Amino acid sequence: MKLRTKTIITGLIATVALCGIVWAQGRVSKDLISILLTPQQQRQCGVHKLSASERASLAGVFHLLLRSSRLGDSAVEYLKDEGWDEVKVLGKRTMRLDEDSDPEEYIIAEKGAWTYILEPKTFSSISPGTYLGKMGFTSCEIIDSDGDTVEFWTEDTR
Repeated sequence: MKLRTKTIITGLIATVALCGIVWAQGRVSKDLISILLTPQQQRQCGVHKLSASERASLAGVFHLLLRSSRLGDSAVEYLKDEGWDEVKVLGKRTMRLDEDSDPEEYIIAEKGAWTYILEPKTFSSISPGTYLGKMGFTSCEIIDSDGDTVEFWTEDTR
């Protein structure tokens, strides 16, 4: 990646971070970019080439990103208050739970010190990552990346 492109990306990321600080302090004005970036920084990022309406649009994007981020954080906190907690899905594994059973695909997940072997009740496309879930010793639920709740039978815990 070219140095100029890196500088522009770094400047925009810094601008988003500073937007959060300024927005939280309630000092947001019409020309947010002038508050956050010096004229030299604006030239380095190419922001000085934007028209007034383009600058206003860019500031609007920053406001939207901040609002969306805060809304997402609020939703996660609400779910945690309702008993949902972070669950780390490690992956899928085909195995037999005993000698008499056929091999099946199971999901391996962790919550705290516990490792769960989960059998999906329905089709699941959950990939490795961190999700919100309600884990139990007989069944559990995990909210997938699409926001859908996927139910599992808990086959084993360790």
